[in-house]
Amino acid sequence: MEQKLINGDCMEVIKEIPDRSISCVLTDPPYGIDYQSARRIDTERFNKLEGDKSIDVRFIKEAFRILKEDGAFYLFTRWDVYHEWIKATKEVGFTIKNCIIWDRVVHGLGDLNGSYAPTYDMIIFAVKGKHILKDKRPKDVIRIKRVDADKLVHPTQKPIELIRHLIKNSTEEGECVFDGYAGSGTTAKACKELNRGYICVEIDKNYFDIMQKRLSQETLKLNNEVGIPPKPKGVGYPA
Repeated sequence: MEQKLINGDCMEVIKEIPDRSISCVLTDPPYGIDYQSARRIDTERFNKLEGDKSIDVRFIKEAFRILKEDGAFYLFTRWDVYHEWIKATKEVGFTIKNCIIWDRVVHGLGDLNGSYAPTYDMIIFAVKGKHILKDKRPKDVIRIKRVDADKLVHPTQKPIELIRHLIKNSTEEGECVFDGYAGSGTTAKACKELNRGYICVEIDKNYFDIMQKRLSQETLKLNNEVGIPPKPKGVGYPA
């Protein structure tokens, strides 16, 4: 079962992945809004996200190529760039099944007087061929609280409960999930917990290092649960 963390450019890495080798593509690409949180606690800790001044729809074509027939595609986005992703997703041959709404429970900031407080993200759910969900007719609104601000290790970090829910609905144990914009590694961590393979790519070295650390901690946790003794000091854990 392949489990890889890669520090690199998604568009370069994905070209090296063989055709029809991935069971699920699940990712949270830059929204193209030059994002930086308005929260003081976040702006002090996080820089602006690399590559977030525009969206790169070229990724969609490559995602379709690497996905197995009957595979699933999940892409996080938001309302103001949703139409661009939808257009690109349709053009390459995906069948769009749902716009899943993730209700974050806690609202974000923004125009405090002139707009409604944002409390949701959108997830495009599309398929290649005929994909059968593992859970019988899950709802298209998922209410899971966002990660508390003081626990974030990445500015757009998603709760692992949400990622686990999507992975479990669209893959079996041992199948491989691809995340080309992996951030702090929540997709990889969920896959590790669920005994799935993964290829997770992150371009920012700082967040890649955080991802490696989170996965090492997850490996230690899982080994402890099954009684595997720790490796000798100085020997690293694989991703």
